[in-house]
Amino acid sequence: KYVEYNNLDLYSSKRLDIPVLRYYVFYNGKRNMPDETFLKLTDSMHGDNAADISSAEFTACMININAGHSTGIMERCPLLYQYSLFVATLRKNIDSGMFLGDAIDSTVENCIKKDILADILRAHRAEVTNMLFKEYDSAAHIASEKDISYEEGRLAEQENTKREKERADRLQSKVSDLQSQNSNLQNQLNELEIESTILSYHAQGKTDEEIAHLCKRTIDDVANILKKYHIQ
Repeated sequence: KYVEYNNLDLYSSKRLDIPVLRYYVFYNGKRNMPDETFLKLTDSMHGDNAADISSAEFTACMININAGHSTGIMERCPLLYQYSLFVATLRKNIDSGMFLGDAIDSTVENCIKKDILADILRAHRAEVTNMLFKEYDSAAHIASEKDISYEEGRLAEQENTKREKERADRLQSKVSDLQSQNSNLQNQLNELEIESTILSYHAQGKTDEEIAHLCKRTIDDVANILKKYHIQ
């Protein structure tokens, strides 16, 4: 519309001057979201450095228009504020157990009586009702929420499994270190026991050959141990 209104030539070789563009999304879901969130296209791309290497970027400013949120923009835009009240009323009726059709009819009637979007609802009641039926289709909505919950649960389980594996790996590493230390100590104890036995046989007057035979060691081993303790 801006291009048409200002008679701009899209095929001109000259660069066109256009206003600064901002893309807004109005959020009225049930999750606890901040009043304003910036969503980037690259956040949905694979890889941690997508924002640095992608040639495509798009940013949307998401405004939480649930009742009680974004008071600044609600004060500046009464229609948006009334819409938030309309959605809150409909959601309350649905949560109370009313059938979707009854909930929509009751919401429209009550909002007209309270002068909430009254002119729009009177003039476009059929269109609004049809839109709400599509938006709040129970089966699709529940299935979607289940899929989202399942995916979130799956990701959370993966994260827990990863943490548990890292914890198990750390414990296994400590166990391996302790086992290695224990093995080294046991080897040292065995060597000390052999040395003690060799020294005992030597004190009894046995020859190096006899000691080697009794301890199942070589004569050089026996000689080295005796030399270690300065015994000739």
